[in-house]
Amino acid sequence: MSVEVNAFSGLDYFIFIAVLTVSVLIGIYHAMFAGRQKTSEQYFLANRSMHSFPVAVSVAVSIVSAITYLGTPAEVYLRGPGYWPSALSRPFAGYLVVNLLLPVFYNLKITSVFEYLGMRFSPTVRYIAVAVQFAANLLGMGLAVYAPALVLNAVTGLSLYGSILTVGIVCTFSVQLVVSKP
Repeated sequence: MSVEVNAFSGLDYFIFIAVLTVSVLIGIYHAMFAGRQKTSEQYFLANRSMHSFPVAVSVAVSIVSAITYLGTPAEVYLRGPGYWPSALSRPFAGYLVVNLLLPVFYNLKITSVFEYLGMRFSPTVRYIAVAVQFAANLLGMGLAVYAPALVLNAVTGLSLYGSILTVGIVCTFSVQLVVSKP
């Protein structure tokens, strides 16, 4: 049994290139015209001036990636109702974080859980936590690039390496422009 591979049509390629171009243009716009934060307080906390709703939306969308769109249906398919406790506990966990942890961080005027760990325990505990989080993020970023590249490979017929390179370049270019503005 052979698997049929459907390549993109001309319109599909046009839309795909348009989406990538818009992503890059957003990076260029923010690099050239948007305001730049000067301190870590401005960058991480927006000078503590933002209301809770945009912060909540920002946090929510930052944890959703191609891994979520590809992995959740597979998880539900494999585990069935066993996935529901995980999905239903997330709002409860968010509620606990907002009402128990964030007031402590806000009152101590700290910017991260790592800073809290350093204050509460020791700098060694803080550095261990940073190293573990760094390793987890490194693996997660690899998956976050690989998942859409795998989909791109499946629908366009581009090689997997070409798909990874395309996704990686567009994301890196857009982020680099925003971060490196003088």
